[in-house]
Amino acid sequence: MTGRTRAWQAVPASDIEQTLAGKTILYDDGNWQTFAADGTTLYVDRGHDTYGGWRVREGNFESVWPPSERWDGYRVDLSPDGDKVRFISPHGSIFGGRFGTAPPG
Repeated sequence: MTGRTRAWQAVPASDIEQTLAGKTILYDDGNWQTFAADGTTLYVDRGHDTYGGWRVREGNFESVWPPSERWDGYRVDLSPDGDKVRFISPHGSIFGGRFGTAPPG
């Protein structure tokens, strides 16, 4: 065995909705986000709720956060073990976290 590690893998467009719908992502800073199957998303930042939208269009994950009406697209990658997800903007910005359960409260 060579000790070679597996790399992050881009989620195929056909699998993005299944990958995210009904899931919660926990971010390293303690914030978290849920993705409902109906295309709504909730981002919780230190107890402050922000609702937005998400969809899959032209092979990319897209999100919108009111009051903006602009949808921003991202590539979605999964870690080799499938426990972590990251979003990569067209400009190369990366953010992500791990799948988990939203904290109570």
